Amino acid sequence: MKKYICLLLVIIITGVSQAGQAQEEMEFSIRYWMSHGQTKWRHDASTLNSLYGKPTSELDYQRVNSNIQEVGIIKALSQGHDLKLTLGMGGINEGRLVDDDYLSASGAEYYGATQSGAHRFSRTHSDINGGGVFYFRGEFFPKDFQYNAAQVNIHFGLGMHYLREEYRASGVTSVECTVLTHPDLNCLPAGSSAYQGVTVITNIVEWTGLGIAMDNNIMLSQDIQLQVDLTYYPIMSLNNEDTHHLRSDLAQNPSVRMSGNGTGYDFSAVLKYQFSREVSAQFGYQIWDRSLKNQSITFYGSQGGSSTAKLMNFRTHRDGYIAGLKFIF
Repeated sequence: MKKYICLLLVIIITGVSQAGQAQEEMEFSIRYWMSHGQTKWRHDASTLNSLYGKPTSELDYQRVNSNIQEVGIIKALSQGHDLKLTLGMGGINEGRLVDDDYLSASGAEYYGATQSGAHRFSRTHSDINGGGVFYFRGEFFPKDFQYNAAQVNIHFGLGMHYLREEYRASGVTSVECTVLTHPDLNCLPAGSSAYQGVTVITNIVEWTGLGIAMDNNIMLSQDIQLQVDLTYYPIMSLNNEDTHHLRSDLAQNPSVRMSGNGTGYDFSAVLKYQFSREVSAQFGYQIWDRSLKNQSITFYGSQGGSSTAKLMNFRTHRDGYIAGLKFIF
């Protein structure tokens, strides 16, 4: 991830130095993204213990709502290239963590589950009421990589995106439980709650990607323009850390770490209404998606040592309506 950030800094420094020599206009935007997010992953630890199911556990941070404030700058550089920078941040308003755990058929028998065979023996819900979203995007559009027609302009370039989301989940409400009394493995009876107001899990997910960007501007009328932006990331790096605050058998800095490489994309479709040459309003929809498969997950013990299992899949998704204003200086 550090090398990606260094590459982005080189692009920014180069662009700023060129911008200082240029007299071209600069676009500045302020936008508000009413977004809904989800991060979901599952792993298979049955190779470590045959009593565990496949999958062994699945965590779904769902309906993670965040109202994000975003600022952006588009600068035409001295040689005709364009530099586009975007910074966004916002808090987590609400969400739910669904935590599922599974047993194999032999595990169900060994732990005395009330249901036989391989099955999900536990499901709990926790409220996500803390954390936040932060991201930074840098895109460089060379002068010669564009297509112009009567009402259409398509510009191709390179993009880098760093995204960080943090979730803090509190309380535990049991929805399902088939293992109640075994000393080594048990869960709360279905319908019961515990640890209300106590942070039980903190999750930090970071994605860093390098991709190919395409900005498409279509003039619908003299005052209305449709802007469709798409960036595909063939190189997407994940670093995810879970801290399970109630697990005395796991370390607390973090308890679990997941890493790997995958792919992703950013997509937005925005209508722009031109009040004047210098001021326009924007309204549209934005989608971000990142995923990887078949990577590793590492558990860190409270007394030291670690164990590694198979991360079956991992995905982060965020979408929602976006609105704002753009100014030309």
